[in-house]
This record gives sequence, structure tokens and C-alpha cells, in this order.
Amino acid sequence: MESSPHNSANILNIEHPCTASDLAQEVPVAISVNDISHAVMMLTPIDLEYFAIGFAYSEGIIDHYSDLRDLDIYQHNVALQQGEGFQLPAYNIAIKISPRQSIRYKKQHSFRQGLTGCGICGTAALDVAIPDLNSLPHSALPPKNQLLHLPNTLFSLQKLKGVHAALLLSPEGDVVTCHEDIGRHNALDKTIGFALKNNIQLNGFSILMSSRCSVELIQKAVKAKLSTLIHISSPSHLATQMAHHYNLNLIQITRKGELKTFSQPPIL
Repeated sequence: MESSPHNSANILNIEHPCTASDLAQEVPVAISVNDISHAVMMLTPIDLEYFAIGFAYSEGIIDHYSDLRDLDIYQHNVALQQGEGFQLPAYNIAIKISPRQSIRYKKQHSFRQGLTGCGICGTAALDVAIPDLNSLPHSALPPKNQLLHLPNTLFSLQKLKGVHAALLLSPEGDVVTCHEDIGRHNALDKTIGFALKNNIQLNGFSILMSSRCSVELIQKAVKAKLSTLIHISSPSHLATQMAHHYNLNLIQITRKGELKTFSQPPIL
């Protein structure tokens, strides 16, 4: 006799069922600039102000924190009509920028309207995907004794499960702040946004990230004038080439505690 799909023998015996608190949170966030729709991003809904500032800077919407005139963040629900009518939690971020920045933004936006996707994927032109950034001044690598304990420090500071984190470190190796998000790019934007709002010049500073290093992260770090980017997973080959090109210190701390540098001589 064929067993029914609902037969007790076919039902998993789950002693510890998963709850919402065990899962990474993500919500759609609609971003507008001076009432012009810019993008919809999927984010973990914490530190949204820092994200908005960092995202606006990384996207070239602002050049300085002072270019922001207002920032309004509000939550609402989007009703999904199919099935049982699920209410999807969502956020809107309304960015207001200075008149000078607004003129430049409108010119850029007229081109962006033909683009799809996020990051480099779907970008219609190489000069938008790979912008011309200024190279960083050469800076010394952090000493070995500052680096070896960093993964444990990062993990101890993470409050959320299943998300990425970006840990900002002073030139002396002290923890400044740590921000988390389901998207590694968003986590980095949040940390950059924190630095911008608090007028922290990132020359000499380092950021440790819990993820693999990709080209987009190199671009964000270089634009923010960060000196050193550290990752736990290995970078892509192109990321290492771009880090070298821009004089960005790029370091991997392997799971075995080995230190690898991809842009300068070995760490002492």
C-alpha cells in the first residue's frame, strides 16, 4: 500500500522548529531623491538612516554629508492580493539634496532610467559600471597583532543571525562601529554612512567584512577613501586587481587564521 503524503512516517520529527527570530530579516526599501524614484533595495530594516547616507554617497547622489537637506524614513505595508492577502512590510526613504546636487542628479537620472538590476549587473554602460575613481594615498598595512583576533571580535558583536556585517576599526585597531545587513553591500553602506554622519575621515581606518570581496565593495571602499578592506572569505581576482590599481589595502583572514594580502608586501 502506497503511503500517504500525510502519513506520520513521512512527517519530519522537528524537535526545534524554526521561528522568525532565527531567520535573517529583509524588506523592500523604496528610495527616492527629491521626489524622483531612484531604486528599490532589499535590506535588513535596521540602521536605515546610515544606509541612506552611505548609499547616497556610494551612488554619487551626494559628495558630502552636508549635501543632504532632509531624510525621511517611514514604514508601510504592501498588500499581496494572491492567496491569503499577505501584508508585505516595506519602507520608503525620501532623500532631499541641495539644489546644486539636484541639477547633477537629474542629468544622471535621465540616463539611469534605462538601467536594470543593482550594482554592476544590468548596467548599460561600462563608464557607469566602472566609474573613474581617484587612487588612494599609499598607507601602511595594519600590524599582525591587530588582525588575528578580528574574526572573533566581529562574531561577538553580531546581533543578528544569517546576515553580513561590516566592522569599522580605528588606525589603532579599536572598534568604532559594526553594522549588519542581509546584503554585504548594504552593510558596507551603513558603516560608510555612519562615518559620514559622524565626520570620520576614513584615511588610516579599516573595515572588516564577513563576506567575500567583490568589485562593488572595492569601489565603495575607494570612493569612501578607506585605507584597508579586510575579508574572511577570498576576494575575486578582479577585486584584487582593482584594489592594487587604487592603492587600497586588501587583506584576507582565512578560517585557519592565516593572513593574506593582495595589494602590498606580506604583513609583518
